[in-house]
Amino acid sequence: MKKYSSIAELLVDYRAYHQLSQIDFAALLDIDARTVLRWEKNESLINQEKEKSIVEILGIPHQVIRNLNTENPIPIYFDLFRRVYSHTRLSQKVLISCELLLDSTIDTDRFHLISNQSIRTLNY
Repeated sequence: MKKYSSIAELLVDYRAYHQLSQIDFAALLDIDARTVLRWEKNESLINQEKEKSIVEILGIPHQVIRNLNTENPIPIYFDLFRRVYSHTRLSQKVLISCELLLDSTIDTDRFHLISNQSIRTLNY
């Protein structure tokens, strides 16, 4: 996952990941290429109608677009391949339980291993 601090970063990475030019990207969204250029330079924000198009056509989650498409963007972690997002670095690490067990780089007291004995006592 990559941390995005602006909508411009996300759009540039999306185009690069999908090997799209600004003209191709603009055609997907039925807008002018100059509009894409302004978005990618953070010169203008995306209007609500185009936000909906981005969500529907490009498959980027609405929460990601809303967090980044504002005058005071809220940074967010997003994976272009899996299309998953997270608000914190910690929760981006929690992918599946076996990965959590194998990853020793997480330093937190928010997670605890459950032994088989503990599981048996929970299954009345």
